[in-house]
Amino acid sequence: MTLSLVGRRHVSGACLLLMVHCLSLMGCGNSNRPKTIPVKGTITFGGGPWPKPGEIYFTCVEPEAGYPRKPGLAQFDTDGAFVVGSFTEKDGLVPGTYRMSIECWEVRPNMDGIPAKSYLPDKYLNPAENGLEDVIIKSTDGRREITLDIPIRR
Repeated sequence: MTLSLVGRRHVSGACLLLMVHCLSLMGCGNSNRPKTIPVKGTITFGGGPWPKPGEIYFTCVEPEAGYPRKPGLAQFDTDGAFVVGSFTEKDGLVPGTYRMSIECWEVRPNMDGIPAKSYLPDKYLNPAENGLEDVIIKSTDGRREITLDIPIRR
Protein backbone atom coordinates (compact mmCIF):
# COMPACT_ATOMS: atom_id res chain seq x y z
CA MET A 1 0.00 0.00 0.00
CA THR A 2 1.30 3.49 -0.85
CA LEU A 3 -0.02 6.92 0.02
CA SER A 4 0.45 9.76 -2.43
CA LEU A 5 1.49 12.93 -0.58
CA VAL A 6 2.48 15.44 -3.26
CA GLY A 7 2.58 14.80 -6.95
CA ARG A 8 4.94 11.88 -7.63
CA ARG A 9 6.08 11.27 -4.03
CA HIS A 10 4.75 8.13 -2.35
CA VAL A 11 5.14 6.88 1.19
CA SER A 12 4.61 3.24 2.11
CA GLY A 13 2.28 2.29 4.96
CA ALA A 14 5.25 1.12 7.07
CA CYS A 15 7.04 4.43 6.55
CA LEU A 16 3.90 6.36 7.47
CA LEU A 17 3.51 4.26 10.62
CA LEU A 18 7.15 4.94 11.53
CA MET A 19 6.64 8.72 11.10
CA VAL A 20 3.55 8.66 13.34
CA HIS A 21 5.45 6.65 15.97
CA CYS A 22 8.39 9.12 15.91
CA LEU A 23 6.02 12.06 16.32
CA SER A 24 4.35 10.37 19.27
CA LEU A 25 7.73 9.84 20.95
CA MET A 26 8.41 13.57 20.70
CA GLY A 27 5.33 14.14 22.81
CA CYS A 28 3.38 17.28 23.41
CA GLY A 29 4.36 19.90 25.92
CA ASN A 30 7.07 19.79 28.51
CA SER A 31 6.25 16.80 30.73
CA ASN A 32 9.90 15.61 30.72
CA ARG A 33 11.34 19.07 31.23
CA PRO A 34 12.83 19.87 34.65
CA LYS A 35 11.22 22.46 36.90
CA THR A 36 12.16 26.06 36.19
CA ILE A 37 11.89 29.05 38.51
CA PRO A 38 10.46 32.28 37.02
CA VAL A 39 13.14 35.00 36.94
CA LYS A 40 12.55 38.60 35.91
CA GLY A 41 14.12 41.94 36.64
CA THR A 42 15.41 45.30 35.57
CA ILE A 43 18.87 46.29 34.37
CA THR A 44 19.79 49.96 34.09
CA PHE A 45 22.73 51.64 32.38
CA GLY A 46 24.37 54.24 34.58
CA GLY A 47 21.14 54.47 36.56
CA GLY A 48 19.03 55.17 33.48
CA PRO A 49 17.74 53.69 30.22
CA TRP A 50 19.79 51.74 27.69
CA PRO A 51 20.80 53.30 24.36
CA LYS A 52 19.65 50.13 22.55
CA PRO A 53 18.10 46.74 23.38
CA GLY A 54 20.44 43.98 24.57
CA GLU A 55 20.77 40.49 26.02
CA ILE A 56 21.71 38.93 29.35
CA TYR A 57 23.23 35.45 29.19
CA PHE A 58 22.97 33.19 32.23
CA THR A 59 25.71 30.54 32.19
CA CYS A 60 25.10 27.67 34.61
CA VAL A 61 28.17 27.27 36.82
CA GLU A 62 26.71 24.56 39.06
CA PRO A 63 23.25 23.00 38.70
CA GLU A 64 21.36 22.12 41.86
CA ALA A 65 21.58 18.39 42.68
CA GLY A 66 19.33 16.38 40.38
CA TYR A 67 18.96 19.13 37.77
CA PRO A 68 20.66 19.45 34.35
CA ARG A 69 23.10 22.23 33.44
CA LYS A 70 21.00 24.55 31.28
CA PRO A 71 21.82 28.14 30.27
CA GLY A 72 19.28 30.95 30.17
CA LEU A 73 18.75 34.07 28.08
CA ALA A 74 16.89 37.32 28.66
CA GLN A 75 16.39 40.13 26.20
CA PHE A 76 15.84 43.68 27.40
CA ASP A 77 14.63 46.81 25.67
CA THR A 78 15.79 50.35 26.42
CA ASP A 79 13.70 50.31 29.62
CA GLY A 80 15.84 47.43 30.93
CA ALA A 81 12.96 45.11 31.88
CA PHE A 82 13.67 41.43 31.24
CA VAL A 83 12.27 37.93 31.78
CA VAL A 84 14.62 34.92 31.61
CA GLY A 85 14.00 31.78 29.55
CA SER A 86 15.82 28.45 29.40
CA PHE A 87 13.76 25.98 27.37
CA THR A 88 11.30 28.50 25.98
CA GLU A 89 11.14 32.27 26.04
CA LYS A 90 10.37 33.53 29.57
CA ASP A 91 10.03 30.11 31.28
CA GLY A 92 12.68 30.84 33.95
CA LEU A 93 15.89 29.12 35.05
CA VAL A 94 16.60 25.57 36.19
CA PRO A 95 17.72 25.63 39.86
CA GLY A 96 21.46 26.24 40.18
CA THR A 97 24.17 28.90 40.28
CA TYR A 98 24.56 31.20 37.27
CA ARG A 99 27.06 33.78 36.01
CA MET A 100 25.77 36.58 33.86
CA SER A 101 27.23 38.32 30.86
CA ILE A 102 25.60 41.30 29.19
CA GLU A 103 25.60 42.52 25.60
CA CYS A 104 24.39 45.84 24.25
CA TRP A 105 25.95 46.65 20.90
CA GLU A 106 26.42 50.01 19.24
CA VAL A 107 27.72 48.00 16.24
CA ARG A 108 26.97 44.25 16.44
CA PRO A 109 29.65 41.69 15.52
CA ASN A 110 29.34 41.10 11.79
CA MET A 111 30.93 39.50 8.76
CA ASP A 112 31.22 42.79 6.86
CA GLY A 113 34.60 43.82 8.29
CA ILE A 114 33.04 46.61 10.35
CA PRO A 115 34.53 46.52 13.86
CA ALA A 116 32.05 45.60 16.58
CA LYS A 117 31.53 48.23 19.24
CA SER A 118 29.84 47.58 22.57
CA TYR A 119 28.29 50.17 24.85
CA LEU A 120 29.72 48.13 27.73
CA PRO A 121 33.27 47.64 28.94
CA ASP A 122 34.65 44.34 27.61
CA LYS A 123 34.58 42.78 31.08
CA TYR A 124 30.77 42.58 31.02
CA LEU A 125 30.95 40.36 27.95
CA ASN A 126 32.97 37.73 29.86
CA PRO A 127 31.09 36.09 32.75
CA ALA A 128 34.35 34.98 34.42
CA GLU A 129 35.70 38.53 34.74
CA ASN A 130 32.74 40.90 34.93
CA GLY A 131 32.53 41.23 38.72
CA LEU A 132 28.76 40.64 38.79
CA GLU A 133 27.56 38.46 41.65
CA ASP A 134 26.50 34.93 40.82
CA VAL A 135 22.75 34.40 40.75
CA ILE A 136 21.61 31.44 42.85
CA ILE A 137 18.25 29.95 41.94
CA LYS A 138 16.91 27.41 44.46
CA SER A 139 14.29 24.78 43.74
CA THR A 140 12.38 26.16 46.75
CA ASP A 141 12.17 29.67 45.23
CA GLY A 142 8.74 30.73 44.02
CA ARG A 143 10.17 33.35 41.70
CA ARG A 144 13.23 35.59 41.63
CA GLU A 145 13.57 39.25 40.86
CA ILE A 146 16.95 40.75 39.91
CA THR A 147 17.90 44.42 39.83
CA LEU A 148 21.22 45.47 38.25
CA ASP A 149 22.89 48.74 37.31
CA ILE A 150 25.79 48.70 34.87
CA PRO A 151 28.12 51.73 34.95
CA ILE A 152 28.62 53.73 31.76
CA ARG A 153 32.04 53.29 30.16
CA ARG A 154 34.13 56.41 30.48
